[in-house]
Amino acid sequence: MFAWNVADAALTVNVPTGAGVTAMSYLDDGRIAVAGADKHLRIFAAKDGKPLEDSLLATVVNRLASVDGQSLLAAGADNQVHRATPALEQLLTGHEGAVSRLVERAAGDAQGA
Repeated sequence: MFAWNVADAALTVNVPTGAGVTAMSYLDDGRIAVAGADKHLRIFAAKDGKPLEDSLLATVVNRLASVDGQSLLAAGADNQVHRATPALEQLLTGHEGAVSRLVERAAGDAQGA
């Protein structure tokens, strides 16, 4: 996937997508949705191309359109229109090594786990 700054024509993102790109759409919150010939829908950060999400679709997608800036309509090679809603709310970074456990606590709970 390539992305350019239209103001100065500088290439800002150059990221391999894993398959031929069949469709792309910009999401309002600074993400780019990319559909591939391998039936994957990949979501990247627009500013640096960081991969955020990867999901498998039912078919190869020919067109992507952002519905509300968050969800997508995907025109499929199967003559269907699929609605896709990327699910990643926030990517938490900073952990070194594999993450092997998660602990959830209620909002406002001052007790540590």
